[in-house]
Amino acid sequence: MRDFRFYNARDNRYFVATPKWIREFIALPDAAADAAKFWKSWTRTVAERVCANYPNANGLLVGPFPSDGFGLIIVNTNGELAERSGNGLTIFSQFLVDERQVGPGPFSVTVYHDRAAPLEVQVEPETLGVEKGFWVDMGVPTFGPQAVNASSSYGEEYEHNGRRLSRVSALAEVDPTWTRSLLVCVDNPHCVTFLDDVTSLASLDHRKVELKSRLTAIAFSSLRGEVRGDGLPCADGINLQWAFVGPDKIHARVFERGEGWTDSSGSSATAIACAARHLGFTKEATVRVKMLANSPLVIQFDDRTRRVKYFGLAIPEDKVKGGSTTASMNT
Repeated sequence: MRDFRFYNARDNRYFVATPKWIREFIALPDAAADAAKFWKSWTRTVAERVCANYPNANGLLVGPFPSDGFGLIIVNTNGELAERSGNGLTIFSQFLVDERQVGPGPFSVTVYHDRAAPLEVQVEPETLGVEKGFWVDMGVPTFGPQAVNASSSYGEEYEHNGRRLSRVSALAEVDPTWTRSLLVCVDNPHCVTFLDDVTSLASLDHRKVELKSRLTAIAFSSLRGEVRGDGLPCADGINLQWAFVGPDKIHARVFERGEGWTDSSGSSATAIACAARHLGFTKEATVRVKMLANSPLVIQFDDRTRRVKYFGLAIPEDKVKGGSTTASMNT
């Protein structure tokens, strides 16, 4: 079994590393639960090592832990842990398939975090059209300030077409048009802000540098990591999305907690689709979300169980800019 590999999932890139590889240069507990609990002792060092060789990496996937089946820890590039990642889980699933750790049928991956119970995620290999990938179970979404543990001073709720929206004060201070937001939890927290037209959304591409520091203050946790936010609307931080609902797809941009601007995000696409359906902007059972990645991300809903799943696919990149995987990581 390979001890590390680099993958691309719709322009979201993660480095997969087994616990064995990490133990070559830093101590790591045997059990995934202990490794997650004591994340501060190792994640920053490993994230810096990966980012030094792969500056376009969006995160690090550590697993599988031998004592925990297909145990996984998801690490952001700033060293903080993530509760869930649609593309991260897709990449880890592809890694398990490539290394012949799983068969052709469904399987489960358990994500470990330091402040939550382990999250068991069902994964089902599937071919959608010409794309061979995976349906990743993203759970049951919940909505509103309580769902994301927002602070009491985050802003205010108001009615819109019979649904409750949020005006997040910190966002409205950055741009007065950012007032139609819905707070969504899909095991990790999201704030989806709907815009009136696709032009307003596309304008964000020219404002990335200008907005970065102010959005970091909003999105990043005020409790963890070296780069910290202001704690509003959420002390634990929150992923930010802007969306415009078009006739056949939802167009979106994403600024991730612990990461920053991101071209593609499975959990963000899921939160956006969930928000659009919850507010009645679409009633489709299959929703496509177009970010800066080449093709739309596909989200599917089961109204009977209220569960939602994300279709992801990943491609291994054995060679990246700057040299081969083996050469760059062993120096």
